Order: sequence, then C-alpha cells, then structure tokens
Amino acid sequence: SLLPGLIHAHARARTRALREVLLELCLTLPARLSALLPFLHLLMEPVRHALRASSEQVGLALRTLEFWVDHLHPDFLQPRMGPHMRHLMAALTRQLRPQPYPYGPTAPR
Repeated sequence: SLLPGLIHAHARARTRALREVLLELCLTLPARLSALLPFLHLLMEPVRHALRASSEQVGLALRTLEFWVDHLHPDFLQPRMGPHMRHLMAALTRQLRPQPYPYGPTAPR
C-alpha cells in the first residue's frame, strides 16, 4: 500500500529535503479518518519524526495528533499510541518552549 511505501522511502531517504517531503506526504494522505484507522500504528513513526523536523512538519504533526485526540475514543487510541508514548512525549516535550517559539503554547493541547 501507499503508506508503508512512503514510510519505507522516508527511512531510506538520504537528504533532509526528501525526508521532509516524504513526512509531509505521510501525514497529508487524502483519506478519511475511518480509512486510516487500520494504519494508525504505522502513522505514529511519521508523527514522531515530524515533531523533530522543521517548523512546518512540527505544526503538521501537532495538528495530526490533535485531530486524532479530538475524533477518536481514548479506548481506541491509547493501545495504538501506547508503544510509542515515551517517544511521542519526549518529542512533544521538546516543543515546550516560551514565545516567540510558535509551538510552545500548542504542544500541551
């Protein structure tokens, strides 16, 4: 499928620019949330990498996480995020910086 191929390509990408483009493609696939549910566990890695990438990818990752939290039941989301929680929390914690850093106030949401 497309998503595993993009994730594999991201893992093998040699340049930062290519990795960022592949991350953006992973996180902006035009699909309904219901169609992405079986692949949610695969999307955790791109989200984690995006939280450590450039400013644009950080914003995209934060919006993606916020969308999942707003639209998915915690009983469904927690088992899928659980194995990645330590890495996600570390990446989110790195975003907690004071102004003028743009994502400091957004990360705790």
